[in-house]
Amino acid sequence: MGIRRVPGPYRPCKSKRSITKVMFVCAVARPRYDAHKKKDSNGLIGIWPYATTEAAKQSSKDRPKGTLVTKPIAAATKGEHHKMMLEKVLPAIIQKFPQESLPIIIQGGNARPHGELTRAAVTGALLAAFVAAFVVIVI
Repeated sequence: MGIRRVPGPYRPCKSKRSITKVMFVCAVARPRYDAHKKKDSNGLIGIWPYATTEAAKQSSKDRPKGTLVTKPIAAATKGEHHKMMLEKVLPAIIQKFPQESLPIIIQGGNARPHGELTRAAVTGALLAAFVAAFVVIVI
């Protein structure tokens, strides 16, 4: 009896050595009790990739022209990190935290691309979202 081979899953990548690598931003917090919802929050806020979604410029054997393709951002620069924090992380924190919670402390890593997320930028983003109930401390 011969060994019957089962075909593996379809992968549009030509080689396992050329798999695209993507960086992510992850936000977590201490679990808290939300009195309005009357339940505990698990402390998970979210995870966001450093990637953009754009339409394919050409058709290929894998997809027709115009299909949405996810492309990683080449380098996570200071500007990209600030944009990610102000546009994705901060709104998610506002949405998931209880309203009467203690001050929100944003602590960045010591990596150079993180730069300094200034208190003025965070306050401006909160005012743009019409949220004045939160006190945010940037470390």
